[in-house]
Amino acid sequence: MIQGTAVNIPRIKLREDLRFSNSYWSGIYRDGEYLIELTHNDKRYYPYAWEYVERFLIPVYEVKVDGVAIAKVWKNDFENSKVDLRKDEIVLNDLKYSQTQGDIIVVDMKKKVFLTQLVILHPRKECQFAHASVSTSVSGEDWLYEEESIPAKQLVYRGKKNLYPQTFFFPAREARYIRLDSIKNGSCLYSNLSALKVFVLEE
Repeated sequence: MIQGTAVNIPRIKLREDLRFSNSYWSGIYRDGEYLIELTHNDKRYYPYAWEYVERFLIPVYEVKVDGVAIAKVWKNDFENSKVDLRKDEIVLNDLKYSQTQGDIIVVDMKKKVFLTQLVILHPRKECQFAHASVSTSVSGEDWLYEEESIPAKQLVYRGKKNLYPQTFFFPAREARYIRLDSIKNGSCLYSNLSALKVFVLEE
């Protein structure tokens, strides 16, 4: 489920051959798990997950009342992704970094891309994890602030064994610039901006 837990769908209500756990959620890796959720207008927890399914996926089943979907089922794979987003991720190597007043870092990707991941490669033992608000921009002047900040538990995925220690996911956000505000003192990002790694959808 995108927002709910097993409390919402008790295990005894499901067939015995179905594996039901939120830890199967694979996000951008698209491993083929099914997701189900009510399409309510209440407060949405897990902003990345909600924006991802609405941005990337075509529902495979809908429960409708008076023509309006009140629940949807998605399959998180390439076949059920929207056609223009059936693309693999690539690492963007040509980056430019700038730093102002010691607590704001701006990453210039030098072109407009569809952003999927920002990875911080610092080692666990030698550095503190980064803490920062995140925003993106196409122009470098108008900034879109993400609802979540670093660190964020956007994807806890046991199928991907080599997840980086600290990753921030974007739902194919169109951007040229990434801005990190209020980097916590002690983070290795102060002295090593090349510790940032950016993933985008291939063109």
